[in-house]
Amino acid sequence: MAQGHSGANVRFAEVLFVLVCALALGVSGSAAGDDAQKVLAHARLVAETTSFQRNQTAWLAVELSIEPGWHVYWRNPGDAGLATSVRWKLPDQVSVGPIVWPLPERFSARSIVGYGYRERVALLAAVKVPQGFAPKTLTVEAAVSWLACAEVCIPGGQTLKLTAPVGDSVPKRNAEAASLFAEARRQLPKPASFPVTFIMDNERIRLRFAKAVLAGVDRPSVAFYPFDSRLIEHSVPQMLALDGQYADLLLRRSPAAVEEISVLRGVLVVEGAGGGTAGVCAFEVFARRSEPVDPTRVR
Repeated sequence: MAQGHSGANVRFAEVLFVLVCALALGVSGSAAGDDAQKVLAHARLVAETTSFQRNQTAWLAVELSIEPGWHVYWRNPGDAGLATSVRWKLPDQVSVGPIVWPLPERFSARSIVGYGYRERVALLAAVKVPQGFAPKTLTVEAAVSWLACAEVCIPGGQTLKLTAPVGDSVPKRNAEAASLFAEARRQLPKPASFPVTFIMDNERIRLRFAKAVLAGVDRPSVAFYPFDSRLIEHSVPQMLALDGQYADLLLRRSPAAVEEISVLRGVLVVEGAGGGTAGVCAFEVFARRSEPVDPTRVR
Protein backbone atom coordinates (compact mmCIF):
# COMPACT_ATOMS: atom_id res chain seq x y z
CA MET A 1 0.00 0.00 0.00
CA ALA A 2 2.83 2.40 0.86
CA GLN A 3 4.38 1.79 -2.54
CA GLY A 4 1.12 2.73 -4.27
CA HIS A 5 0.92 6.00 -2.33
CA SER A 6 4.53 6.74 -3.24
CA GLY A 7 3.83 6.25 -6.95
CA ALA A 8 0.76 8.48 -6.75
CA ASN A 9 2.76 11.17 -4.97
CA VAL A 10 5.47 11.05 -7.62
CA ARG A 11 2.89 11.36 -10.42
CA PHE A 12 1.18 14.27 -8.65
CA ALA A 13 4.56 15.98 -8.25
CA GLU A 14 5.30 15.52 -11.95
CA VAL A 15 1.99 17.05 -13.01
CA LEU A 16 2.41 19.90 -10.53
CA PHE A 17 5.90 20.58 -11.86
CA VAL A 18 4.57 20.78 -15.43
CA LEU A 19 2.07 23.43 -14.35
CA VAL A 20 4.74 25.37 -12.48
CA CYS A 21 6.97 25.25 -15.55
CA ALA A 22 4.14 26.58 -17.72
CA LEU A 23 3.68 29.49 -15.34
CA ALA A 24 7.42 30.11 -15.30
CA LEU A 25 7.32 30.49 -19.08
CA GLY A 26 4.76 33.24 -18.73
CA VAL A 27 1.70 31.40 -19.99
CA SER A 28 -1.58 33.14 -19.26
CA GLY A 29 -4.72 31.34 -18.22
CA SER A 30 -6.60 32.57 -21.29
CA ALA A 31 -3.86 31.28 -23.62
CA ALA A 32 -3.99 27.89 -21.96
CA GLY A 33 -7.76 27.85 -22.31
CA ASP A 34 -7.60 28.64 -26.02
CA ASP A 35 -5.03 25.90 -26.69
CA ALA A 36 -6.99 23.39 -24.63
CA GLN A 37 -9.75 23.56 -27.24
CA LYS A 38 -7.41 22.43 -30.02
CA VAL A 39 -6.59 18.88 -31.04
CA LEU A 40 -2.81 19.03 -30.78
CA ALA A 41 -2.02 15.44 -31.75
CA HIS A 42 -3.84 12.81 -33.79
CA ALA A 43 -3.20 9.11 -33.14
CA ARG A 44 -3.78 6.01 -35.21
CA LEU A 45 -3.07 2.31 -34.70
CA VAL A 46 -1.51 0.47 -37.63
CA ALA A 47 -0.50 -3.19 -38.13
CA GLU A 48 2.49 -4.17 -40.26
CA THR A 49 0.59 -7.13 -41.70
CA THR A 50 -2.96 -7.60 -42.94
CA SER A 51 -3.62 -10.43 -40.47
CA PHE A 52 -2.21 -12.10 -37.36
CA GLN A 53 -0.57 -15.53 -37.41
CA ARG A 54 -0.94 -17.96 -34.52
CA ASN A 55 2.25 -18.73 -32.58
CA GLN A 56 3.95 -15.71 -34.17
CA THR A 57 4.71 -12.10 -33.36
CA ALA A 58 3.21 -9.19 -35.28
CA TRP A 59 4.26 -5.56 -35.11
CA LEU A 60 1.95 -2.65 -34.37
CA ALA A 61 2.62 1.07 -34.53
CA VAL A 62 0.95 3.87 -32.62
CA GLU A 63 1.54 6.85 -34.86
CA LEU A 64 1.15 10.39 -33.54
CA SER A 65 0.83 13.34 -35.90
CA ILE A 66 1.62 16.48 -33.89
CA GLU A 67 0.52 20.01 -34.69
CA PRO A 68 3.29 22.43 -35.83
CA GLY A 69 5.07 24.14 -32.93
CA TRP A 70 4.12 21.44 -30.41
CA HIS A 71 5.90 18.36 -29.11
CA VAL A 72 5.13 15.26 -27.06
CA TYR A 73 7.47 13.32 -24.78
CA TRP A 74 9.84 10.36 -24.82
CA ARG A 75 9.93 7.62 -22.15
CA ASN A 76 12.14 9.99 -20.13
CA PRO A 77 10.47 13.40 -20.48
CA GLY A 78 13.40 15.23 -18.88
CA ASP A 79 12.96 18.02 -16.34
CA ALA A 80 9.25 18.43 -17.03
CA GLY A 81 6.46 16.83 -19.00
CA LEU A 82 4.98 13.35 -18.92
CA ALA A 83 5.99 10.37 -21.00
CA THR A 84 3.64 9.34 -23.79
CA SER A 85 1.87 6.15 -22.71
CA VAL A 86 -0.08 3.32 -24.31
CA ARG A 87 -2.42 1.08 -22.31
CA TRP A 88 -3.34 -2.05 -24.23
CA LYS A 89 -6.53 -4.06 -24.05
CA LEU A 90 -6.13 -7.56 -25.49
CA PRO A 91 -7.93 -10.91 -25.29
CA ASP A 92 -6.71 -13.45 -22.77
CA GLN A 93 -3.46 -15.21 -23.74
CA VAL A 94 -2.53 -12.53 -26.28
CA SER A 95 0.45 -10.51 -25.04
CA VAL A 96 2.16 -7.28 -26.07
CA GLY A 97 5.76 -6.28 -25.53
CA PRO A 98 7.13 -2.92 -24.35
CA ILE A 99 7.13 0.14 -26.56
CA VAL A 100 10.20 0.45 -28.77
CA TRP A 101 11.09 4.14 -28.68
CA PRO A 102 12.73 6.09 -31.52
CA LEU A 103 15.58 8.48 -30.80
CA PRO A 104 14.07 11.63 -29.25
CA GLU A 105 14.89 15.27 -29.83
CA ARG A 106 16.17 17.53 -27.05
CA PHE A 107 14.02 20.56 -26.20
CA SER A 108 14.99 23.43 -23.92
CA ALA A 109 13.22 26.48 -22.52
CA ARG A 110 15.29 28.60 -20.18
CA SER A 111 16.75 26.07 -17.75
CA ILE A 112 14.14 23.36 -18.45
CA VAL A 113 15.20 20.48 -20.71
CA GLY A 114 12.96 17.79 -22.14
CA TYR A 115 13.15 14.91 -24.61
CA GLY A 116 10.46 14.15 -27.13
CA TYR A 117 9.08 14.35 -30.63
CA ARG A 118 7.54 16.89 -32.93
CA GLU A 119 5.65 16.60 -36.23
CA ARG A 120 5.35 12.79 -36.33
CA VAL A 121 6.44 9.73 -34.38
CA ALA A 122 5.64 6.01 -34.52
CA LEU A 123 5.91 3.93 -31.34
CA LEU A 124 6.33 0.23 -32.13
CA ALA A 125 5.21 -2.77 -30.08
CA ALA A 126 5.12 -6.51 -30.77
CA VAL A 127 1.97 -8.58 -30.22
CA LYS A 128 2.23 -12.36 -29.71
CA VAL A 129 -0.74 -14.56 -30.62
CA PRO A 130 -0.58 -18.02 -29.00
CA GLN A 131 -0.95 -21.26 -30.93
CA GLY A 132 -4.17 -22.11 -29.13
CA PHE A 133 -5.95 -18.83 -29.91
CA ALA A 134 -9.28 -20.04 -31.31
CA PRO A 135 -11.09 -16.91 -32.59
CA LYS A 136 -10.78 -16.07 -36.27
CA THR A 137 -10.33 -12.37 -35.60
CA LEU A 138 -8.35 -10.37 -33.05
CA THR A 139 -9.25 -6.92 -31.77
CA VAL A 140 -6.55 -4.76 -30.21
CA GLU A 141 -7.39 -1.62 -28.28
CA ALA A 142 -4.87 1.04 -27.31
CA ALA A 143 -5.60 3.93 -24.97
CA VAL A 144 -2.95 6.50 -25.89
CA SER A 145 -2.22 9.52 -23.71
CA TRP A 146 0.27 12.33 -24.18
CA LEU A 147 1.20 15.78 -23.00
CA ALA A 148 1.57 18.28 -25.85
CA CYS A 149 3.76 21.26 -25.03
CA ALA A 150 4.80 24.53 -26.63
CA GLU A 151 4.59 27.56 -24.35
CA VAL A 152 1.86 25.73 -22.46
CA CYS A 153 1.32 22.03 -21.84
CA ILE A 154 -2.03 20.44 -22.69
CA PRO A 155 -2.82 16.77 -21.98
CA GLY A 156 -4.50 14.73 -24.67
CA GLY A 157 -5.55 11.20 -25.41
CA GLN A 158 -7.29 8.91 -27.83
CA THR A 159 -8.58 5.33 -27.70
CA LEU A 160 -7.74 3.33 -30.81
CA LYS A 161 -9.04 0.00 -32.06
CA LEU A 162 -7.82 -2.41 -34.72
CA THR A 163 -9.42 -5.70 -35.82
CA ALA A 164 -7.73 -8.17 -38.16
CA PRO A 165 -8.13 -11.85 -39.16
CA VAL A 166 -6.21 -14.59 -37.34
CA GLY A 167 -4.90 -17.64 -39.17
CA ASP A 168 -2.11 -20.22 -39.37
CA SER A 169 -0.56 -19.07 -42.63
CA VAL A 170 2.11 -16.39 -43.06
CA PRO A 171 0.34 -13.02 -43.28
CA LYS A 172 0.77 -10.55 -46.11
CA ARG A 173 2.53 -7.26 -45.58
CA ASN A 174 0.36 -4.19 -45.22
CA ALA A 175 1.58 -2.27 -48.27
CA GLU A 176 0.06 0.99 -47.05
CA ALA A 177 2.07 0.81 -43.83
CA ALA A 178 5.41 -0.31 -45.29
CA SER A 179 6.98 3.15 -45.40
CA LEU A 180 5.76 3.98 -41.87
CA PHE A 181 7.44 0.92 -40.33
CA ALA A 182 10.60 1.33 -42.42
CA GLU A 183 11.01 4.94 -41.31
CA ALA A 184 10.23 4.08 -37.68
CA ARG A 185 12.95 1.41 -37.65
CA ARG A 186 15.49 3.80 -39.17
CA GLN A 187 14.97 6.07 -36.16
CA LEU A 188 15.55 3.36 -33.54
CA PRO A 189 18.80 3.36 -31.55
CA LYS A 190 20.93 0.33 -32.34
CA PRO A 191 21.96 -2.01 -29.51
CA ALA A 192 25.53 -1.08 -28.56
CA SER A 193 28.02 -3.69 -29.74
CA PHE A 194 30.70 -2.24 -27.44
CA PRO A 195 30.97 -2.35 -23.64
CA VAL A 196 30.01 0.70 -21.58
CA THR A 197 30.77 1.15 -17.88
CA PHE A 198 30.21 3.94 -15.39
CA ILE A 199 31.50 5.34 -12.12
CA MET A 200 29.16 7.23 -9.84
CA ASP A 201 29.88 9.50 -6.88
CA ASN A 202 27.81 12.07 -5.01
CA GLU A 203 28.11 14.69 -7.74
CA ARG A 204 28.98 13.05 -11.03
CA ILE A 205 28.47 10.04 -13.24
CA ARG A 206 31.36 9.15 -15.53
CA LEU A 207 30.22 7.07 -18.50
CA ARG A 208 33.12 5.26 -20.20
CA PHE A 209 33.42 3.52 -23.56
CA ALA A 210 36.20 2.78 -26.05
CA LYS A 211 37.50 5.79 -27.96
CA ALA A 212 37.36 3.60 -31.07
CA VAL A 213 33.59 4.20 -31.11
CA LEU A 214 34.41 7.74 -32.28
CA ALA A 215 36.83 6.62 -35.00
CA GLY A 216 36.27 8.44 -38.28
CA VAL A 217 34.11 11.15 -36.67
CA ASP A 218 35.44 14.71 -36.88
CA ARG A 219 34.75 16.97 -33.89
CA PRO A 220 32.43 14.45 -32.24
CA SER A 221 29.59 15.59 -30.01
CA VAL A 222 28.36 12.96 -27.55
CA ALA A 223 25.26 12.99 -25.36
CA PHE A 224 23.57 10.47 -23.09
CA TYR A 225 19.81 10.25 -22.57
CA PRO A 226 19.11 8.02 -19.55
CA PHE A 227 15.89 6.06 -19.32
CA ASP A 228 15.51 7.21 -15.70
CA SER A 229 14.46 10.87 -15.66
CA ARG A 230 15.65 11.38 -12.06
CA LEU A 231 19.25 10.33 -12.60
CA ILE A 232 21.03 13.39 -14.03
CA GLU A 233 20.71 17.16 -14.23
CA HIS A 234 19.45 17.39 -17.80
CA SER A 235 20.23 21.09 -18.24
CA VAL A 236 23.91 20.78 -17.21
CA PRO A 237 26.24 20.42 -20.23
CA GLN A 238 27.69 16.94 -20.68
CA MET A 239 31.47 17.04 -21.13
CA LEU A 240 33.44 14.61 -23.30
CA ALA A 241 36.98 13.74 -22.18
CA LEU A 242 39.37 11.57 -24.21
CA ASP A 243 41.90 9.60 -22.18
CA GLY A 244 44.15 7.04 -23.87
CA GLN A 245 41.97 4.32 -25.32
CA TYR A 246 38.83 5.54 -23.61
CA ALA A 247 36.20 8.24 -23.98
CA ASP A 248 34.52 9.51 -20.82
CA LEU A 249 31.24 11.40 -20.79
CA LEU A 250 30.83 13.41 -17.59
CA LEU A 251 27.27 13.85 -16.31
CA ARG A 252 26.01 15.83 -13.33
CA ARG A 253 24.19 13.58 -10.88
CA SER A 254 20.76 14.82 -9.86
CA PRO A 255 19.99 15.42 -6.17
CA ALA A 256 16.90 13.29 -6.79
CA ALA A 257 19.11 10.27 -7.57
CA VAL A 258 19.35 9.13 -3.97
CA GLU A 259 19.60 5.41 -4.70
CA GLU A 260 22.79 3.69 -5.73
CA ILE A 261 22.52 1.67 -8.95
CA SER A 262 24.56 -1.14 -10.47
CA VAL A 263 23.38 -0.76 -14.08
CA LEU A 264 22.64 2.30 -16.18
CA ARG A 265 20.43 2.15 -19.27
CA GLY A 266 19.85 4.80 -21.89
CA VAL A 267 20.76 6.06 -25.34
CA LEU A 268 24.24 7.25 -26.29
CA VAL A 269 24.15 9.71 -29.18
CA VAL A 270 27.23 10.45 -31.29
CA GLU A 271 27.08 13.34 -33.73
CA GLY A 272 29.75 14.63 -36.10
CA ALA A 273 31.12 14.52 -39.60
CA GLY A 274 32.45 11.33 -41.12
CA GLY A 275 33.50 10.77 -44.69
CA GLY A 276 32.69 14.38 -45.48
CA THR A 277 29.07 14.18 -44.34
CA ALA A 278 27.39 14.98 -41.03
CA GLY A 279 25.48 12.27 -39.25
CA VAL A 280 24.00 10.97 -36.03
CA CYS A 281 24.49 7.50 -34.53
CA ALA A 282 22.39 6.40 -31.58
CA PHE A 283 23.16 3.35 -29.44
CA GLU A 284 21.04 1.78 -26.73
CA VAL A 285 23.48 0.99 -23.93
CA PHE A 286 23.39 -1.21 -20.86
CA ALA A 287 26.24 0.10 -18.72
CA ARG A 288 27.55 -1.76 -15.71
CA ARG A 289 29.08 -0.05 -12.72
CA SER A 290 32.85 -0.47 -12.59
CA GLU A 291 33.10 0.07 -8.84
CA PRO A 292 31.33 -1.54 -5.87
CA VAL A 293 27.93 -0.16 -4.89
CA ASP A 294 27.87 1.47 -1.48
CA PRO A 295 25.36 -0.69 0.45
CA THR A 296 24.65 2.14 2.92
CA ARG A 297 23.00 4.15 0.11
CA VAL A 298 20.85 1.38 -1.31
CA ARG A 299 17.24 1.34 -0.17
